[in-house]
Amino acid sequence: MKKTKLIFFAFIAMFVLSASSAIADVGYAYVKVTALDGTDSWVEILGETYEDVFNPKAARVPTSRVEWRTVPSISKSTEGIIDLREVWSEPNGKGIHYIVHEINYCAFAWCKRITEVILPEDLIIIKSNAFMECTSLTEINIPDNVSTIGNAAFENCSGLTSVVIPNSVTSIETNAFFGCTGLTEIILPQNLKTIGYDTFRGCDNLLSVVSFIEDPSYVGFTNGIFDENTTINGTLYVPKGTKSLYKRYSTHWNINNIVEMDMEYDLEITDAELATMFISYPVEIPENDNIKGVYYAKEIVDGELVLEELKGVIPANTAVIVSATPSIYTFHRSAKILAELTDNLLVGTDSELDVSEIDGKVLTLGHGETSGNVGFYEFTGVTLQPNKAYIVLPASSDVKELGIEFNGVSTNIKAVENNVKSNAVYNVLGQKVMANTKLSKGLYIVNGKKVLAR
Repeated sequence: MKKTKLIFFAFIAMFVLSASSAIADVGYAYVKVTALDGTDSWVEILGETYEDVFNPKAARVPTSRVEWRTVPSISKSTEGIIDLREVWSEPNGKGIHYIVHEINYCAFAWCKRITEVILPEDLIIIKSNAFMECTSLTEINIPDNVSTIGNAAFENCSGLTSVVIPNSVTSIETNAFFGCTGLTEIILPQNLKTIGYDTFRGCDNLLSVVSFIEDPSYVGFTNGIFDENTTINGTLYVPKGTKSLYKRYSTHWNINNIVEMDMEYDLEITDAELATMFISYPVEIPENDNIKGVYYAKEIVDGELVLEELKGVIPANTAVIVSATPSIYTFHRSAKILAELTDNLLVGTDSELDVSEIDGKVLTLGHGETSGNVGFYEFTGVTLQPNKAYIVLPASSDVKELGIEFNGVSTNIKAVENNVKSNAVYNVLGQKVMANTKLSKGLYIVNGKKVLAR
């Protein structure tokens, strides 16, 4: 049997790669490691190639893929953050860029000093025991292309507090998260087809299970995948209208703790082309060209709210401003767990709230009675409506209104009647509107100023 010397990764047991360019003689391979003190290094290891795939130290080299198979014995001392997006044939990100497609058996097993592993978007499979006993691993974000999480893949990762399982995952195998005592919540994606036995056994603190699965009959909820403490004391959140199904196929759960959850929220945007929104659960921002942006308020400068744009997902309990053309937009619940924003000046409520219960001056989105500008104005009513955002200033503040700044441009929108005529009227795309005609409802630039035609 012909053997060829290869250089392998110092900390990785087994994973599958392909090169982003043609593969000839494979030499050194390096991966980026960020130590606990913030310094970066590139790690290598020497191994041998064999055609015998049962040899745990073997690696095969097909024409279009490099399949790495090594032992984890010298990887146990590796510490810090491993970035599997940065795998190269030469140090410092030079040479051939290797793409990791699979994390193989025991790839990171017993690497007790690894705190984080950054997974590449091209990853497809996480195989058995891949991260077993990685007790310092605190979070893992599984990319959207992964379909399978193998047996005991994260077994006894006691430091793991957050796991993001994407909708692409269809199979979570036996013992995948067994003994992950740090987990308090898990979200099961909609496309999940099978969950192996004892998947979440020994997760003593897992008291919140959010399931997007609409039909639990084929998934395996009756096979003892959860710890008894979870099924007796925890809460199982299920899609609206599916509670009866879950009662039938999840007989080991305390039926009083099976709770239906809202899966979507409809937001109406009026002619002002702005609205606020507050949802207690994370939602996906619709992929719709008519939505110009979703923002949170980062700071107040010169009497205006300076907004920062959000992309992809709005975290739970996050108050936002939505800019879009007039319509009704549906925001679907997201399966991703994101940290709540800490620098958002907007707050909100998911139920009616008596303004007297708020310690401070409340401002809500609206039009100025005198100026007609769109902004936040002092709230003079009694009750705040649910799912809306507002600003709270100190009760002693003299501020009664705040403008809004989008990407360095102030709104300063003035409401005008729809019979306004002008020789200098443009739409928001900068296209000139026919002169001396009535303006239809919408946002325009009139004589250099933004106006809202009603």
